Amino acid sequence: MKLRVTAEGGDLEYNLSMIMDGQTGWEHAMGYAPTFDDVAKFFGLAGATYSPTFMVGGFSAWNEEFYYQDSEVWKDEKLTCYFSTPVVVGPHLYMVNGAATLRNPTITLRCVEAATGKVLWTKEKVGKYHAALVRTADEKLLMLDDAGNLILLQPDATAYKELCRAKVCGETWAHPAVSDGRVFVRDNKELVALKLN
Repeated sequence: MKLRVTAEGGDLEYNLSMIMDGQTGWEHAMGYAPTFDDVAKFFGLAGATYSPTFMVGGFSAWNEEFYYQDSEVWKDEKLTCYFSTPVVVGPHLYMVNGAATLRNPTITLRCVEAATGKVLWTKEKVGKYHAALVRTADEKLLMLDDAGNLILLQPDATAYKELCRAKVCGETWAHPAVSDGRVFVRDNKELVALKLN
């Protein structure tokens, strides 16, 4: 059957006994050093392996610190997305940003260069309080605004390009979903499935 069984690791005696009992390996770093010839030969002849995990340390520095290393590439306060997740198409982000305040809400669709955060274009008033984006299989964008309008967009880094729009439901804050050639939208009364051509 050639099944290789991996178990949680432990101290040297625990790992040796697991291999003697038929385990083929363990996870987590080996926390004992040095490993003498007899142990190394035993593990080698048994074909034993181990998989260190990023979150567990051994006798050296923990890998966790390396896993969480990051650096801020860019940051722009006006590009926060309070409701809708940005959609990636190629090297660009398409995102709905704004402030859903009761007075003077601002909802703007932006095309942003992902590597730099540079805003390439903006389209203001794409909804009153909210609009949500999804990407289709042919890399177009569908945007459902809070009035129930479904808008098909051609992603383009040079300008906003609306291909068509239709009123498909009542007022909504729900995100559309695309599956098996259909887009699903809902309002307060019904769930609607629309066939994509």
